[in-house]
Amino acid sequence: MKKLTSLLFALVLFPLAACAEQFKEGTHYTVLAKAATAQPEVKEFFSFYCPHCYSFEPIVAKIKQDLPADASFKKSHVDFMPRNNKPVAQGLGKSLAALELLKAEDAGVAAIFNHLHKDKKRFASMAEVRDVVVNKAGVEPTKYDSAYNSFMAAGRANQMQTEQRSFNIRSVPTFIVNGKYQIELGSVKSEEEYVALVKFLLNKK
Repeated sequence: MKKLTSLLFALVLFPLAACAEQFKEGTHYTVLAKAATAQPEVKEFFSFYCPHCYSFEPIVAKIKQDLPADASFKKSHVDFMPRNNKPVAQGLGKSLAALELLKAEDAGVAAIFNHLHKDKKRFASMAEVRDVVVNKAGVEPTKYDSAYNSFMAAGRANQMQTEQRSFNIRSVPTFIVNGKYQIELGSVKSEEEYVALVKFLLNKK
């Protein structure tokens, strides 16, 4: 029995040890000059206009699916895309905040991404964003309007802009784990390896 217990313990530790050898500071991730968050978290800085962010959505879904029970995942929309339409760039962050409040983030994010990258269309105004959220994601118009115009959505959108500047985000997607570890996107070669790297960093403080 004691041998079996020792074997099981070794099997649990082996993947963690393998990750420790596989992932290296300066190669796979950068340690930021910031204090770690109190709770484990993954934050994705992204733009709906970014094609790489769109292509990363399956990996994001896998990361969220495999998160530990005490960890959270948050998207933070940057306001520098599209550069020629600042009201829409900033309004999309507020729209994301409204979708979070309505617990409709998954459907809303997918609808907006598909409009831009699958249907190859653009947004001339936030009224067009609203149309996509309502007609393609099935969000009730009055509930969306109430959430979008709320103090909470405005505050959350401002928080996204503050975070963008605090972490000096210049390109997307950028993933920050535990508020302290920035993943180097070109350092991993598969979806499985990326998820493993996130799990590895979630265990670091």
